[in-house]
Amino acid sequence: IFDVASSTKPILQGTYTLGHTVNSLVVRGAYAYIATAASEELKIFDISDPMSPQLVGGSGILPDTPANGKSVYVVGSTAYLGRTVGLSPSAKQFYVFDTIDPATAPLPVMGSPVDVNDSINSLLVRFGLAFFTTRNEFQVWSLSNVNALTKIGSLARAREHDSGARL
Repeated sequence: IFDVASSTKPILQGTYTLGHTVNSLVVRGAYAYIATAASEELKIFDISDPMSPQLVGGSGILPDTPANGKSVYVVGSTAYLGRTVGLSPSAKQFYVFDTIDPATAPLPVMGSPVDVNDSINSLLVRFGLAFFTTRNEFQVWSLSNVNALTKIGSLARAREHDSGARL
């Protein structure tokens, strides 16, 4: 954790060794949510004391692993995790977690995880919609019912030989 009050002289405050790649990081309030390649793909840290970040919760080992936490987004008391395509045919790439108590381990999964058939490389949530970029598409999903998430649109990624805009 760095203090960037002076953008020309950031000051190291505290560290925590994960031992795995950090693929995405979101900070909300006193917590940092990290998508990682570790067996516990979503880790939550209490950063209220920047000198001493503490691991307090996370996804636990998801039942359809192996895959990697690739992207994370947090709105209110809900965390959204995008994963890489797993080696298991039953692997799901989109999970929704209840983070009302971030120190819960494992976090409760809300609804049914979704198989989008591709790695979710980036993730944004706005207005009850989840926006994903995958290796092949830009996808939009409705979050109005976490028990039945619905893909409401997609746009194929432009290929190298195509002309026009690129995603």
